[in-house]
Amino acid sequence: MHRLSSYIRAIQCGSGVVSLTGQVETLADHRDELAQVQVRECRYRFSNGVQLLYRCEEELTDCAESMCPECWLSYRVVDPRGLTIRPMEKSFSNRCQQQFWLKMQAANDGSAACTRASE
Repeated sequence: MHRLSSYIRAIQCGSGVVSLTGQVETLADHRDELAQVQVRECRYRFSNGVQLLYRCEEELTDCAESMCPECWLSYRVVDPRGLTIRPMEKSFSNRCQQQFWLKMQAANDGSAACTRASE
């Protein structure tokens, strides 16, 4: 079984059991009733053929750097190339939550944690 966290670490750190071989990104801004919103989607391809869709939606506002601003992050395996990857999807409500989950996954599987804070 392969772990989704391994693919996310490859995106963020550029190292791990798989390597990133390509990506296609789209970026869109729109205004909702409260704020300007930026939506970023990126389809990543890895050395073993797996493809992953990353989506980040966040309000473009000023906030204190010490805070972890709310945003909506999700990762979904769109082409597992016949591999068992668990979980197939994972969502977070901010980058701090994502980084905590990645640290816990690294501790559980004996991997090195990535120190890069965001994607």
